[in-house]
Amino acid sequence: MNNKPNIILDNISKSFSDRQILKEVSLEVHSGKRTVLLGPSGSGKTTLLRIIAGLDKPDSGYITGISRKEIAFMFQEPRLFPWLSALENIACVIDKKRAAAREEAAAWLEKVGLNDDGGKYPSELSGGMNRRVSLARTLAYNKPVILLDEPFYGLDTALKNDIIKLVKSETEGRTVVFITHDTGEANAFADKIICLSEVNRLQAASQAPF
Repeated sequence: MNNKPNIILDNISKSFSDRQILKEVSLEVHSGKRTVLLGPSGSGKTTLLRIIAGLDKPDSGYITGISRKEIAFMFQEPRLFPWLSALENIACVIDKKRAAAREEAAAWLEKVGLNDDGGKYPSELSGGMNRRVSLARTLAYNKPVILLDEPFYGLDTALKNDIIKLVKSETEGRTVVFITHDTGEANAFADKIICLSEVNRLQAASQAPF
């Protein structure tokens, strides 16, 4: 049973220079469930995710029910260490002795369909392959809260469906917040969908309640 508190965002506002990105957004992320923030580019999805992660501070409002030590964050860009191989990029977040961490990292690469590419460096991999390595590293970090910024972007349909199934399986019982502009991805992944509008950022409406 998941006894962790829900994540509560209350009246979150955020501006950059003279542009308001978020205005008085309030929402609840249910513990142990998969919540999708859905909306077009410019609707404030990434900003809101970064605020949840503690990477950006809101201008006003507050968040409860989460601490940074609980979070694994996958950025929209892979952010892999260029001097480490794909396998080493994953192994470095696994809290085990080196041999065991590398063995587990190899298992993660197999799960994302890259079992033959563990010795390659990020510069030798395609954008989609780097994204899968980044996703595997995020899941391997084994935190109770997983924040994912467009994790399936650029994957072909068949591969995307397989990766969505993998992430759903591997995050069962954990709290996941995932952002996308793709309604199909949201419907395939989410327990709950929250829509952010570029025009009306005040409204964060639940479209798929538990």
